[in-house]
Amino acid sequence: MARPDSNIRKHWHRVSANAGLAQMPWHNLRHSAATIMLAQGVPIEVVSRVFGHASIRITADIYGHVSPETNRQAADAMARALR
Repeated sequence: MARPDSNIRKHWHRVSANAGLAQMPWHNLRHSAATIMLAQGVPIEVVSRVFGHASIRITADIYGHVSPETNRQAADAMARALR
């Protein structure tokens, strides 16, 4: 019996090929989704549950890289707090 994630990958490759998109590994799509969720302010606890991680530490270690925009937002938040 095929694993569910194998079926999802096959479906993803078929859909992306039909749409004329370059082949992208399924894992890249997963990584992008988690990164976008975090960048949009979805709490890390929620992202961790969505992706089935055993703890938020796993989510933070894998997906919690900080973008330049996030750095700017953090600096601006600190500046506002210290005024």
